[in-house]
Amino acid sequence: MPVLMTRKDRPPPMKSSIAHLPPIKQRELARVVEVLHEEFEDAMNGASAEFKKRGRILKIILFGSFSRGDWVDERHTTKRYRSDFDLLIIVNNRKLTDFTEYWQKADDRLLHMREVETPVRFIVHSRREVNTALTLGQYFFVDIRRDGIVLYELDDEPLAEPKPRSKEEEYRIAKKHFEDRFSFAVALMDDVALHTQKNRPKHAASCFTRLSSRPIPPYC
Repeated sequence: MPVLMTRKDRPPPMKSSIAHLPPIKQRELARVVEVLHEEFEDAMNGASAEFKKRGRILKIILFGSFSRGDWVDERHTTKRYRSDFDLLIIVNNRKLTDFTEYWQKADDRLLHMREVETPVRFIVHSRREVNTALTLGQYFFVDIRRDGIVLYELDDEPLAEPKPRSKEEEYRIAKKHFEDRFSFAVALMDDVALHTQKNRPKHAASCFTRLSSRPIPPYC
């Protein structure tokens, strides 16, 4: 007979308050959540496939600098840099994570919205993907589980509790992550050098920005 998980056995809930953010940022995030729902519902309208009919956004989670409280806004300085809203959208079916098919319009809309001045970046994963990553102890998702703030959730089903790892596992995962990212960085540096040689400074700057920013790792 299967053992049912009681409320007492469940992993601790994530944070859900954004009271530490300025009111304008809170309003922007509320609008972002609205837009994501609107565009997702629009993408599901008239669907004949069963997975689309049952398609749901399960959670929208704020992570990164705005969830931790160390965001930067230096638009009016020589650096001209400001932090993004980083969001993880969790859906109930992996097929719904196809960015071009279901999320491109939302991304385009958020990019041009006047009432949301803060840049928005979001990634989409299924709950199974996220829970598998947490069970494996993947740093990226573990950090989100620990520091993220739930802006919306359809139900109170918690994300999995990260599984402790041995030192050997820590080393193996860190080594693989470094190798993957280092090869990516080398390729981008080659692109920077090529665009610089061809006198295409904007293209070179774009590549360098991708190189210097913290990349969001894909699920693996």
